[in-house]
Amino acid sequence: LSCIAAIAMWLLITGLVTESTKKLFGEFRPNATEMQTQSGGAWGSRQSFVSGHTSTAFCGSIMAAVLSYHCLGFFPFFAQNPASVLRIILSHAGPWTFAIIVGASRVWDHKHWPWDVLGGAVLGGVFGYHGALTVLPNRRVLPR
Repeated sequence: LSCIAAIAMWLLITGLVTESTKKLFGEFRPNATEMQTQSGGAWGSRQSFVSGHTSTAFCGSIMAAVLSYHCLGFFPFFAQNPASVLRIILSHAGPWTFAIIVGASRVWDHKHWPWDVLGGAVLGGVFGYHGALTVLPNRRVLPR
């Protein structure tokens, strides 16, 4: 698979598993009463566990962090010291910060319970890790 196709495939798989999980559990959202009043009891008020925004954000962020970590290895400074703290910070700080902000905003806006976001982070993290494995040429996330 090409890099872009693999990333798109794993994001799609994450979305499908997330939607299936929402239908399986059917948990009410924190703002369910408000949603039912506005829409006459729509199914959307029962789609809380797991957070789709969070699972997608963590899936993409973990793939971005792992792939950028490996891409930084092409620069001579980082190639000489693969476990460089600077390399780890540069590759992981942005994606992780983005994913955490997405998850926190879902709780802040009363769209999800904290455990919905945690479940989405775990689900997205697992698929993001496997997505990174399919993209990397040597199928190793961590250097030897």
